[in-house]
Amino acid sequence: MNEIDKHLDEIFEMCYSGREKGYAEIVTKEGVNIVVDFYYDHEGGLEGFYSDTYDGTIYIDNEAYIFEINDVLCSETKSSFNKNKEADQKEGDDFYKEVITPKQTERRNIMSDLNVVTVILMDEDKNLTGKQSMIAKYEDIVIDHNTDPQEVLLILAVEEDVKGAIEKHNKAREDIMDKAALQRHGKKVPLQPITIRDVKVIIK
Repeated sequence: MNEIDKHLDEIFEMCYSGREKGYAEIVTKEGVNIVVDFYYDHEGGLEGFYSDTYDGTIYIDNEAYIFEINDVLCSETKSSFNKNKEADQKEGDDFYKEVITPKQTERRNIMSDLNVVTVILMDEDKNLTGKQSMIAKYEDIVIDHNTDPQEVLLILAVEEDVKGAIEKHNKAREDIMDKAALQRHGKKVPLQPITIRDVKVIIK
């Protein structure tokens, strides 16, 4: 079965529904682009007689076919399609349509559910100010829309050196005094190390 035979019913419907404009286009369930550009002629007569003629060019995924369809009352609908390679559409032509393969469609659907984000890991200790609070920053992280912050942290723990970032941050904490301990006991007590459970995840 060739491409014309596969989509014959759709082509007939496109010609009928687009007869006033002489143009119609659809994308089939299989992702095939069909464009019909044609002339329409109607002849009527006594007792409801009619004869409808459609002739022009049809483009199926940019391949061109010259066609004619004759629909006559009480007669079998006749049609002819002939390949016209010279009229095949290329990018920039009037009727060119981007052809997307099923794999490309699947990939686009997957990508539409994804976000590219920046993830910042923060230490919420009140003794820290400004840049002291930032543990690490990761850019261009790909996640889906439903990923919660803790899941993002797990992803980073696998793909990035989160452990190393926390260890480096804890080294910096050793030089910062606990203000509450100083007020209570009058002694300088360095901040205790944090673990991954203490990390706040900010997604932008």
